[in-house]
Amino acid sequence: MKPFRDPLAEAEHLTTPMRAAPARGRLRVVALVVALVFVGLALRATQLAFTGAPALATRPEAPSQRSPGRVLDRNGALLIGAGQGQVLIARRELVWDPRATAEALAQLLPGLDASALAARLIERERGVVYVRRGLTQAQAQAALDLGLAGLSVEPEPRRVYPNGPLAGQTLGYTDIDLEPLSGVERGMASLIDGQEVVRLSLDLRVQHAVEAELAAGAEAAGARSGAMAVLDGRTGEILALASWPFLDPNRQGGASEEARRHHAVGARYELGSSLKPLTFAMALDAGVFLASELFDTADGVQVEGRVIQDSEPALAPIGLEEALARSSNVAAAMAALRVGGPLQTQYLERLGFDARFDIGLPEAAAHRLAPPRGPTDVAARGYGYGMLLSPLSLASAYTVFVNDGRRVSLTLRPRLEAEAEYFPVFSPESARIVREAMARALPEGTGWRAASASFGLAGKTGTARRLTAQGAYEENRVVASFAAVFPAAAPRFVLAVVVDEPVRGVEEGAGPTGGGVAAPIAGRAALRIAPFLGLFTAQAAPQATGEASP
Repeated sequence: MKPFRDPLAEAEHLTTPMRAAPARGRLRVVALVVALVFVGLALRATQLAFTGAPALATRPEAPSQRSPGRVLDRNGALLIGAGQGQVLIARRELVWDPRATAEALAQLLPGLDASALAARLIERERGVVYVRRGLTQAQAQAALDLGLAGLSVEPEPRRVYPNGPLAGQTLGYTDIDLEPLSGVERGMASLIDGQEVVRLSLDLRVQHAVEAELAAGAEAAGARSGAMAVLDGRTGEILALASWPFLDPNRQGGASEEARRHHAVGARYELGSSLKPLTFAMALDAGVFLASELFDTADGVQVEGRVIQDSEPALAPIGLEEALARSSNVAAAMAALRVGGPLQTQYLERLGFDARFDIGLPEAAAHRLAPPRGPTDVAARGYGYGMLLSPLSLASAYTVFVNDGRRVSLTLRPRLEAEAEYFPVFSPESARIVREAMARALPEGTGWRAASASFGLAGKTGTARRLTAQGAYEENRVVASFAAVFPAAAPRFVLAVVVDEPVRGVEEGAGPTGGGVAAPIAGRAALRIAPFLGLFTAQAAPQATGEASP
């Protein structure tokens, strides 16, 4: 008889090993996977240790990490500051419906392409999509009020120009990523980056007064554009640099080409008679003309078969002072021809007329001084034709009448007189004689509308006809200019004004000339800025035409 066998016990005995075997297999698989993960992490760590993390791979649309500092004027007034903008972002893994989200945002934000945004949201399965940057606070709040999943608003740095268009072209601007595009922002980017504060030589008070008078005068004259520069002639510091039409760096996107152009440093003109004082200083310095000598200008001067004449010839011989007062082309041509082409070119080079200003403004135009082709070119340069110069070049050249015949290097940074660099051009005596002659001639000459300043100006007007593309000069298109040093008795400051294509004078009865446009602008600006320069108290300052100073 066979022994009894419990079927339940037998079944347990047979099935227990069959359940345990799969469990042990699964544990081995899990262990292998974990091991592979750790190996992968170790390899990745090793790779990153040698190559670094791909910073742009995770946030390709992230704002720039550039951190430029604040920019102040010479007195500590804020010119460029740091602000905060708003950026709308979408976290892809939290967005429920990319197409619906994109369409809702496109209805709220002008210019947003719903199809393009939807494609970006769909393409990027995870991570951050930058929907719109530079939002106003109202736009940011409106986007959040939509209640769409995955949307949030974050702050981002931006540049702020608290004075709007004041010195706009000089300060320049950046793009939304803070990358510098123009003006000081670009030209001094390496200095501004990482600095807490950078100071400029500009005086905000002087800049405001200059811009007010320039705008009022240029608009009254119906001009195309205008520019003005004010310098400390001893230190070479630029106190004001204005270009009209003005540019607001906060809203430069819709600005016209004329507003974007920095006419004071980037435009070049034939400036005409405002260069005549430099011609007479050359002749005196070269010893080919005596201060007591008279010019017989009645019949003009013949040069290479062409006769140069004054519009109102003097019937009797005239001296230096009357030549400046009458703005005689004949006298200036005679003086230039005596100097001669080679020596004239040397003087012009010493005046900086063949150089570019290294002042931290990329817009500064490089001047090209071609050698004269013959006596006609030499004579024309004597009365301000045949050379293309910027308004700042005109102001720079006039520093010779402040520094005993030496030209001072210019700067947009504050500096002491002892730190300035000087370039000898004329003898002190030659510069003094011409400066004093300008001061005496101004009240009776073409620039009499600038002579109201009680502290005295020593300056000269200029009216140059515009050259057409065909090489002919137009009677009705001119450039009006005026340059001066002041106070006349002991000059320190330089002022230059250039107005392009005026159609009438600033005052009733005046014509579109240097005397009718640039001179009155300069005279009124000089009166307004005098208190800020310490020439007389604000209470004694005469009434000006533009807006009140800040």
